[in-house]
Amino acid sequence: GASSPHFPPAAPAGGAGVGVTWLERAWPASRRGNPAAAFGPEVSSKVAVALALLQQAARAGERILLFSQSLESLDALQVALRYAPSPRRARAAKAFSPGGPPPPPSPGDGSEGGVGWQPGLDYLRLDGKTSGDERDQMVKQFNARDSAIRLFLISTKAGGLGLNLASASRVILFDASWNPSSDVQAVFRAYRYGQRRTVYVYRLIAQGFEECLYRQQVVKLQLAGHIIDDTHAEAMYTEEELKAYYAPLPAVDAVAGASDASRPGADLATESWLPALAQSGQVGPLLASVEDHDALRLGEAEELLTVREMEDAANELLEASLDQPRDLTFCDKCNAQLHKLSYKQFGYRCGQCGHDGLVPPAPPVVTRNDPTTKLAVEPRSITWKLHGESGDKSAINTTVLATGGAYHVQWRVAPVDEEGNALQLGENEGWTDAKKPISGGRLIAKKQIDHTVAYQARVRARMSACSCSLSSTPLAFVTECRCPWTPWSPPSVKATPTAPDEEPAA
Repeated sequence: GASSPHFPPAAPAGGAGVGVTWLERAWPASRRGNPAAAFGPEVSSKVAVALALLQQAARAGERILLFSQSLESLDALQVALRYAPSPRRARAAKAFSPGGPPPPPSPGDGSEGGVGWQPGLDYLRLDGKTSGDERDQMVKQFNARDSAIRLFLISTKAGGLGLNLASASRVILFDASWNPSSDVQAVFRAYRYGQRRTVYVYRLIAQGFEECLYRQQVVKLQLAGHIIDDTHAEAMYTEEELKAYYAPLPAVDAVAGASDASRPGADLATESWLPALAQSGQVGPLLASVEDHDALRLGEAEELLTVREMEDAANELLEASLDQPRDLTFCDKCNAQLHKLSYKQFGYRCGQCGHDGLVPPAPPVVTRNDPTTKLAVEPRSITWKLHGESGDKSAINTTVLATGGAYHVQWRVAPVDEEGNALQLGENEGWTDAKKPISGGRLIAKKQIDHTVAYQARVRARMSACSCSLSSTPLAFVTECRCPWTPWSPPSVKATPTAPDEEPAA
C-alpha cells in the first residue's frame, strides 16, 4: 500500500554491483545525496515534469491523482519523492517564528535531512497488493477536508474503477494505455459527484513509440462516438501491425534554446500551470509539444490517419468488444434482461418465463490478411470473418453451428454525397443477398469490387441443416426456406478495398 520502495546502496566504483537498479545506475549519486537538486531529465523527463506539477499543487493547495500502468514506474516515482522537498515540511517551517530553530526532521524519512515526501503523510499509493480495508481507509484519508495528503499514486488497473476521489482537481496520466477506456475511467475518479473545481488532466507522452500508441488511442476514442452500434473496446493487433507501430513519428526538435514565451504551453491559461512549466529553465526544454486532447478526440483525429486506417481502427474496436458478453439483451417474450450471453451463443432460454429464443450473430469483422496464409488480401477485395468461426477454404476448424447450419450473407455499398460525406442508410436499406449461404468455418469474400467506395456486410444464422424442399431457383434458400433463422446481425464497420496500384495494408 503506502510502503516506500527499497533503494539499494550505490555500487562500488568500477563494478556493476549486486542488486543495483536501473534507476540507481541512471541517477547520479550527486543528485541522490542532495535533496534540493532537481530530479534530472537524464533519468526521466516524465518524472521531472511530474515533480514540477507536484510543486505547483503544493503552492496552490490542490491535490493530484497520478495513474500509471507500471508498478516499476510507481516505485521510481516514490524514490524520486524521497528526495523532493515535502510540502508538509514547508508549511511546518512557516509556522516557526522567523530566525527560530527549524522544525525537527520527520522520523523514518530516507532522504537527507528528513525533508522528502513520506508515504502516509504526504502521499498515498494504491496498487493490486492493497487490501480492501486499506483501500477504503486511503480514500477517506485522501478526501478528508483537513488532510495534508497532496498526491495519490495509483496503479491504473487496481484503482481505475470504483473510487470517488473528488477532492483531487488535477490528474496525471503517467503513461498511455492500449485500451483508451482505461485512461478515461482513471480520469473519472476525479470527475465525480462533489467535484466543484475545474479538473485538469495531464497526459505525459514520450516522443517515439508512445506517440504512436497515443495517436491510436485518440483515434479509437474519436471513432467510438461514430460507430452506429456503440461498440467500445480495446484494440487487438496482429504481429505485422505491431511492427508498424514501433516506427516512431517524426521527432520534434528540442526547444532548449527557445525563449520562455515561445515554448509549448507558454500561451495557455495560467490556471493550467503549463505557462509556469514552460518558463522553468529545467522543465521548459523538456516540453516538445502541448496538445488539447479533447480537441483531438472530438474531430482532429481524422486528420491523423487515412480513411482506411480509420476504418481499421473502428474494426479493431468492434473485434475486441466481441470477447465481452452481449450488452443489454432482452427476452423477446417477457422482456427480462439476459445476462452473460456470449456472442458465440445464438439461442437462449429465459430464466424468467422459460421462453426459447434466438439472438443475432456478431457483426462480421473485416480482415486485411488471409487468416491461413497471413498475406494481404487481393486488391479490389474485402474479406470478413465471423466471430466463433475459423478455418480455411478446404477444412473447417471451429464453428458455433450444428452440422448443416449456415449463414445467410448480405452486403451493401456505403453511399456518399457529391462532397464525399457519408450518407446514413436505414437498418434494412441497400442490402444485396449473396448467391448462396456459407457454412460454418468459412470467410466471407467479396472480389473484383469498386475500390473507391466502402462496403458493409451482415449475416443471420440457421442453426442446423435445412429441412425444407428447396427448388433450384436462385436464392431459393432466401425465398423458400421456412427454417428458423436468427435476427440479422448489426452491420460490419465500413471497409474500403485497396486499389490495384496501392500498397496492401500491413
